[in-house]
Amino acid sequence: MRPCRALALAALPLLLLTVPTLAQAPDEPKFEVLSTKIVERVESPFGEPWQTNNPAEIRGVVMLLRVAVSVPQKIWAPDISLAYTHPEDGKEDRALCLGLTNPSSSESEEGVWWINSYAKFDLKAGTSYLRALFPLENDVQEVTLTFRKPVQKKVSITR
Repeated sequence: MRPCRALALAALPLLLLTVPTLAQAPDEPKFEVLSTKIVERVESPFGEPWQTNNPAEIRGVVMLLRVAVSVPQKIWAPDISLAYTHPEDGKEDRALCLGLTNPSSSESEEGVWWINSYAKFDLKAGTSYLRALFPLENDVQEVTLTFRKPVQKKVSITR
């Protein structure tokens, strides 16, 4: 089990977020969740908006993230997810990131939503701020923010 640091979120009092604190590779991004907001719809100028079909069961969670990187790198929406356990039955689950806003140098800048699994941005060395959208069942009260980890360096595909 990985040690983690718990972080209570004032904007969402029933949701507890954990961020792994194990040593990261020097070029791995360091994430900090600055705030969360529950939404039923997110607009994007680049296609269909995201909206919940059943707000009684699922809503969107928008997280404002501070991301620090030591070297420039790319970030894709599918790189980010939430890991959690359902409180009623104890089953593990994941919520994949459905969209990102473009990174900015200011946390107050709203950014433009790119809602799809192809949302990808270049992060410059230093600190950037962006928002991430996740669908989340209403009964979930505790999540862990996760970021890509390769299972194996390279796998040869024979054709």
